[in-house]
Amino acid sequence: VKNSDIIFVCLPTPFNEEKLEIDLSIYDDVMEDICTNEFMNEGKVVVIKSTVVPGTTDLYSQQYEDVNIVFNPEFLTETNYLNDFINTDRIIIGGVNDWAIQSLIMLYRSVPHFKDTPIIKMSTTAAEIVKYQSNVLMATKVAIANVFYDLCEKLGVKYDDVKDAVGMDKRIGQEHIGVSSERGFGGKCFPKDLGAIIGRCRELDVDCKLLEEVFYYNDRIRKVKDWQEIAGATVGGR
Repeated sequence: VKNSDIIFVCLPTPFNEEKLEIDLSIYDDVMEDICTNEFMNEGKVVVIKSTVVPGTTDLYSQQYEDVNIVFNPEFLTETNYLNDFINTDRIIIGGVNDWAIQSLIMLYRSVPHFKDTPIIKMSTTAAEIVKYQSNVLMATKVAIANVFYDLCEKLGVKYDDVKDAVGMDKRIGQEHIGVSSERGFGGKCFPKDLGAIIGRCRELDVDCKLLEEVFYYNDRIRKVKDWQEIAGATVGGR
């Protein structure tokens, strides 16, 4: 903290499958350590990188009023994270302090890879929603692909032929319409993010039955619930 102007906080937010919520206890402890550090001052910026439910960053900002806190989500795949980071389609920055936002923008622009990358500024809550909607849309795309895979199987049609033709539509593309032998979607992000946003919607009395069906459909068809075995992905996980 003493020698840093911008502090990136990238920590696990384990998913509680029973409660459909993320566990922020690790974040709470580290944010307290950083934000109450004797070397913390108004000239420093704290950047939350982990996926947190809408409203979380604002709560931290209210708790630590004298600290500049912004939200800057990642858009990475687990298998290609470095390339995804370097070649990101956009950089999202959520915050209320213009100086803090500009400080982060200047840092990104100082890196050649990000010289021309679109940078979008918005509120912290809007930025948090961007991350969730992005992942939920991709997860839903996988679920829909699996439904049509089963339909093709019943009718004796090769799904790959259908997939390739559908994916030629530029509005759809080939991403996330393949069907693996494990079926559905897994990994550390999609199940966790979909479940957590369902929990948040329920808290706010937002009708999320569509998202619930995707979540429970995937739970039914997924053969390997790998997220339960990934360290830090779930509460009680390995």
